[in-house]
Parts: sequence; structure tokens; C-alpha cells
Amino acid sequence: MRLTNILPQPVEIEYFSISPVPDSGITVESTDRRRYSLAMNSSKLSPARRIATALIPVATLSLAACGSLPFSSSPSTSSASASKATTSTPSASATPSATASASASATATTTAGATDAASATTSGNPSAEATTNGLTPENSKGRELRLSDFQQPATGSSWEEKRYDVASTTNTMGVGTKLDWLHTGEIELRLANKFQKVTFNVGQANDSESSDLLVRVAVFADGKEIETVDVPFNDAHPFDVNVANVNALKITLTPITQKQEKPLIDDKSTTGVIFNVKAE
Repeated sequence: MRLTNILPQPVEIEYFSISPVPDSGITVESTDRRRYSLAMNSSKLSPARRIATALIPVATLSLAACGSLPFSSSPSTSSASASKATTSTPSASATPSATASASASATATTTAGATDAASATTSGNPSAEATTNGLTPENSKGRELRLSDFQQPATGSSWEEKRYDVASTTNTMGVGTKLDWLHTGEIELRLANKFQKVTFNVGQANDSESSDLLVRVAVFADGKEIETVDVPFNDAHPFDVNVANVNALKITLTPITQKQEKPLIDDKSTTGVIFNVKAE
């Protein structure tokens, strides 16, 4: 193929004038003379050389355009993409490890919590142990029994454990209940035939509403009444009960009037108190 087929029309080369630069020795006249000289020299070139000279800028522009085509990519861009992909791959593979670590940590925490809970349940004070497993000579030795050592009171009894003043005894820890025409007191120890005697005191709290009532104290060993005492207001009566081969020791408190009668609805109440209870 001839070059004349590519460029059917003559190629005209345009020359731009150069503005004079101060102190450079270049003037408008010298520039025009150079342009004229170049034009004359160009006109002396052969047609093939003129065409080749004209094609150089076109080829340069074509190569530059090829570099911006969509399917072309620079090595630096490909390298950066490959580097980014390589970097992100370990991050994705690290996720299962992090999940497994978190799962293991949660499992360890749950196990530790269960161990602590079991340890806390096992430990406890003597009263709590007695309530759960019953009284024994070992867990009751050398101490006064508390409300938690007694069997659940019967319906209608409302016992409260606190400090009371009874007759001349002050600020003593005991268990008390309100006694009136409607309410009596009943409480029980389960001894499991392991004790020889139980000692305690019974009286009326100094801050009771009434000071005219008596408290009848009845003691039952395995359902058999073995002792009954009427305790007046200003008294703290001691009891020493033989409980050999006794399992259930029940104590009842019943209010009565000075005439040995049941109080009336209009009569004031008293507070019966059992204190200084020991099992040996």
C-alpha cells in the first residue's frame, strides 16, 4: 500500500511564531527569516520525506490514545490490585480463628461461673446447714439455736427472730410471736434421737401490749405432753427437758387470763419469747 492512499490530500505544516524574549537576541525579524528558511528547505524535501514528516505527529497521537483505551491497564495498577487482593486474603482467613477464640473464651467464662456458683452453694453458715440437713450434735455444739434450726411453724404462728427484753433479762436474742384470743404459738425441733437434753427459757416481752396475761407453755416429746408451765408477765422460766430417744420436740405457747380462761376479743395481746435454746 502506498502512502498516497493514506494521505490523498497534501499535508500542510503550520509554523508558529515565537515571541521575542528580552536580552535573548531573538527578534521578530530574525524569527521571520528562520521561518522563511525552514519553509524553503521544506519545499526542497522530496514528497516521500514530506509525507513521513507529516505522519510522525499522527503516529505519536495514536500511540498516546492506545494507552487510554479501556482494555489497557498499566503495570502499576495491576500490581496494586494484586497486592490488595493478597493483603485481604489473610484477613478473611483470620475471621474463623477470631470466632473460635471468642467461643473458647465464652465457654471458659461459663465454666468458671458454674464452678463459682457450685462453690457458693456448698459453703454456708451453721444455721443454714442445720436447716438443710437437720440438727446434729456437731453443728449445734456450743451455740444457741436460731429460728432457722426449728421446723417450719404451724399455720397461724408468726415467729420473729430479734433481740428482746424479758423481765430482768435485756437485749437477748430470741424468737417471739404475738399471742391473743386468736393467735397461739407453735414451734418444733427435729432431733433425730441424737441428743440427750434441750434447755431454754420462756417469758413475755417487756414491750407487750398486755401485762395481765399468762403464757401456758406445753412441751411435747414425739406427740406426748411431758411438761406444762404457766409463765406470768414478769418472769423468765427455765426449762430442762430430757430428750433421749426423742425425735420431735414441740413447744406450744397459749395465752390465758388470770382466771385460766381464753382471752376475749377485746383483751390486749402479749408477746411470748423463747430464748437461750441449746441442744446437747
